[in-house]
Amino acid sequence: MKGDTRPRVYDILAKAFAQEGVRTCFALLGDANMNWAARLSEQGCRMIYVRHEHCAVAMADGYARATGKVGVASTTCGPGFTQIMTALTIAARGNVPIVVFAGDSPLAAAWYLQQIDMAPLALACGAHYVAVKHIDRLLDNVREAFLVAQLEQRPVVLSVPMDLQKQAWPHLTDYTPSSELVPIAQRPLLAGWLVAFSAAAAKVSAAAAASLAAPSAAFTAPLAASSSLASAAPAADAEAIPLASPTLKSTFPAAESRALIASASLVVSADSLAATALSLASAVFSPFQPVTETALGISTLFMHCLS
Repeated sequence: MKGDTRPRVYDILAKAFAQEGVRTCFALLGDANMNWAARLSEQGCRMIYVRHEHCAVAMADGYARATGKVGVASTTCGPGFTQIMTALTIAARGNVPIVVFAGDSPLAAAWYLQQIDMAPLALACGAHYVAVKHIDRLLDNVREAFLVAQLEQRPVVLSVPMDLQKQAWPHLTDYTPSSELVPIAQRPLLAGWLVAFSAAAAKVSAAAAASLAAPSAAFTAPLAASSSLASAAPAADAEAIPLASPTLKSTFPAAESRALIASASLVVSADSLAATALSLASAVFSPFQPVTETALGISTLFMHCLS
C-alpha cells in the first residue's frame, strides 16, 4: 500500500540472515530472490554473483568446508532451482552445512509459468526442506534452517514465495539467532567433578579461615579422642599411617595447624584413623551448615582412600 512505511518481509529476512552471522552469499538473481539479496547486501553481506546456479551452491559448499561456517547460496524459483541438483547432492553426501535461499512461485497465483514442486527435488538430493507458508512462522522457519544445517551437518533449502516476501511485516522485528539455541558440548564427567570439588574446597577454606580464629573445644576434642584411641590400640594390629594432611594443614589457621602437626606423630590403626577423621570433620565443619555436605564428602573420600 502506498505510504506504508512498515518494513517488508524481505527486509526482515535479510536482517535475520545477518543476525545468523552470514557475511558472504553466493547467488544468481531472479524475480523471486532479488529484493532479499539487495537488502542482505545493505546489511553488510558480501554478495558474490555467479553465472550458473550450480556454481552458487558449489561455491557455498567450498566456503563452508574452508571456514567451518554455514555456507549460504540463493536461487530463484523454477528452472533456477532445478539447476542446483548436482551441487546439492554433493553437499548432502559430504555432510556440508549449507542454507539455500530459494525464491518460490507466488502463493496466491492460480498459475505461474515457473512454478515447480521443489520439495521432492530437494528431499531426493538428501537436503532438508523448509517451506515458508505463513508470515507468522517466517522467523521460526529461518531459525530452523540454520539449526538443522549446523546440528545435522547437511544442506537445507529455505523456500520463500515471492508474493509473501513483499508483504508488510506486522510483528516486532526481534530475532533470536540459532547460535543461542545450539547445544553446547558437555565437559567430561571427571573434569566437571574436579571443578566442583575445587570450588567446594575453596569455600571450605575461606569459611574455616574466617571463623576458626582460635582453637575451640569442638576442634580439640577429636584430637584428644585420637590420642586415647592411639594409646589403646594394640601394637600388633596397628598400621603405620601418620595423621598428616597437607590439605588440612593449609585449610585451617595457625593454631589449628599446630594442633594437627602435633598429632602427626600419632600412629593408629586404620579403623581408628577413619573414625577419628569422620569425628574431626563433623566437629570442625558443624558451624558451617552450607558446607556440611562437602565436609562429609571429604571424610568419605578419606575413609575410602584408607580402605
